[in-house]
Amino acid sequence: MKTSSTAIIVFFSLLLCGFAGAQVPQLINYQGRVVVGATDFNGSGQFKFALVNSNGSTTYWSNDGTSTAGSQPTNGVTLTVTQGLYSLQLGNTALTNMTAIPYSVFQNNTVLLRIWFNDGTHGYQQLAPDQQIAAVGYSMIAATVPNGAITSAQIANGAVGANQLASGAVLSTLSGGSGTLNLGNFTLSLGTPSSGVLTNCTGLPISTGVAGLGANVAGALGVSAGTTGGFVVSGPSTNYQIICCTRGDTGGNSAATSTSYQELITGQTSATYRIAEYATATATNLRVKFPDSEEEFAGPNPITVKCSLEDSSGNIYPVWWSGQRTITLTPGCAFPESDPTGLNVTKGAEIFVRTYIVPSSGGSWIGGEVFNNSVFPGEGVQYGSDQTGAGGALPSPSANLGYGYMPVGVFGNVSPQTVFIGVVGDSETKFSMATNGGYDNDIFVNAFGPNLGENYPHVSVGQSGESFDGNSLGFFYNQNRILRTQLLQGVTDVIIEYAVVHLNTATATAESDLTNFATQLTNMGIRVHMCTILPQTSSTDGWTTTTNQTPLGQEAERIALNNWIRSRPAPFSNYFETANTCETSQNSGLWIPGYTVDGLHPDATGLAVETTAILPSTLSQ
Repeated sequence: MKTSSTAIIVFFSLLLCGFAGAQVPQLINYQGRVVVGATDFNGSGQFKFALVNSNGSTTYWSNDGTSTAGSQPTNGVTLTVTQGLYSLQLGNTALTNMTAIPYSVFQNNTVLLRIWFNDGTHGYQQLAPDQQIAAVGYSMIAATVPNGAITSAQIANGAVGANQLASGAVLSTLSGGSGTLNLGNFTLSLGTPSSGVLTNCTGLPISTGVAGLGANVAGALGVSAGTTGGFVVSGPSTNYQIICCTRGDTGGNSAATSTSYQELITGQTSATYRIAEYATATATNLRVKFPDSEEEFAGPNPITVKCSLEDSSGNIYPVWWSGQRTITLTPGCAFPESDPTGLNVTKGAEIFVRTYIVPSSGGSWIGGEVFNNSVFPGEGVQYGSDQTGAGGALPSPSANLGYGYMPVGVFGNVSPQTVFIGVVGDSETKFSMATNGGYDNDIFVNAFGPNLGENYPHVSVGQSGESFDGNSLGFFYNQNRILRTQLLQGVTDVIIEYAVVHLNTATATAESDLTNFATQLTNMGIRVHMCTILPQTSSTDGWTTTTNQTPLGQEAERIALNNWIRSRPAPFSNYFETANTCETSQNSGLWIPGYTVDGLHPDATGLAVETTAILPSTLSQ
């Protein structure tokens, strides 16, 4: 078979989904011609593409991410060829077996396009010659101009004026009176503000340590507050990027301290984890965020992470960070987001996250949630080697594999906006006393559907042992949630549940702390729902009867607070009657026999009943 190809790099035309403004796209429009023998080919053809160096010995990119050293990719792209002509957008992830083109490709001086074609009869043949990418391809690199590379010396006087700026894009002074300040995603530094409204600032970075930063703003965005000021936050962001897979969590079934971690992995130089995730929404361009922390506590040392996503067919989608295959995380850092992977999912689909982790100085790293091969077949771990480049199972030395390092969230773009639930609380939100307790036995996960709650997008930012007051032990204390509140960006609803054992203040103070926190969330456009509080009792017969139970803790305060919750005070949108499902009668303070084994948490039977009180279908649509 004689084949030839004529390549024309036409132009860049589309914006990459997920980038704001006029970002340079990761797409190359390509037109080519295929001749079989002396006849223009007609029909459906299979194509494979790779971007290689000048002698074809190095692969910079390939359509399915599998090519190395200029080799043929594994999977092809089906295209219609008419009278020998075909066209497509290289890097268009809407096409099957097509991955995005990283900007880093065009940091190389010479880039050639290599093509293989299969007419359905002769098998794949490499077309010749390789085609050099024209200069227009290198305009993609404009998206990665180093910070500070363009200074005032490169901008002609008068080149930027009022006509080139959006209304209100530049502010030199904000003073006096009142009004609305729209900042988009800019950093806000305040001196001593008086009052005003910040709109559309979910996730807005705030300069910390600023005197006078109002507690409302600081609390809502998870930063330190000043002592004065009257700024509030209004309006939700229209950013529909959400955590769209099931294991969005910050780790930890128990509170950690800065020197003692619940899930510290030691004695290994590296590991690759394969963790199951289930899509809670149909989403595009999946990406990930990884931690070097457990809840709010920094990890023991820096770690280097490499990752790929594996779809249900075993296809691998490499994860990149600013064009790099690995990223080094410092202890306690924010959660850096990866580049879009090109992997799209439908609701309910299973994927696997393959993560290779290497600690610095032969140290240790913090695990995430419990992973379990008997509950989720295919989960596993391989110590000492990188297994992110190919699909398939990893060794599973036991059913309960312990704590696996995993992302704090797998993110994707959804449209239209969907219900996205954030869960705040203590051990009541983290696990039951059922066998194999863990995130898979969370009341909310069970209420949100099978396979770790796949029916509703959600993220848990709870921490066992954490109180719900505004002092230094509580989640409502700003410094205790700086990292975790990053994961609440984009949520539509927050559900709060705590155990009575963590009611550390008087009823009036608890009501005030809950109201203040709910106000911060509602000012961000988030609906807030509270669960009534379960009792705590001792028992002399293992909670098999009510007569041998004795209420413990602050029972009077629990009753008063539950009555307040049931009154649905502003700004709460709703409440869930979890207490009544497990008490013998409302406010009795006694567990229904057989619903608990410790007098504080429900067992498997109690969990199943309590779950019926959580009605996610009543949340905002």
